[in-house]
Amino acid sequence: MKYITTTIFLSLILLFFNCTKKPDNTKQKAILSYVLTCTGGSLAACNESCVYSCGLSLDSALTPSNYPCLTGCQSTCSTNCNSLNLLLVLSRK
Repeated sequence: MKYITTTIFLSLILLFFNCTKKPDNTKQKAILSYVLTCTGGSLAACNESCVYSCGLSLDSALTPSNYPCLTGCQSTCSTNCNSLNLLLVLSRK
């Protein structure tokens, strides 16, 4: 019985002393993600780049065949260029 108690006690001590806190890289990852995925650095610039990536020009008409490409790209821009989300992540303590 004494052996089991000693073993449990030593195991708990080793468990508590071996635990280390991982550094929080959330802010760095949020900034890097914003810089890499928000094409052009702003929502307006990202939405404008969607026009060209979907094979349109600024003066061309939107057709049913290129509408899904444009809406999907603009949805991605809205997600990736969400500056409010970036601000909330950066303001965390």
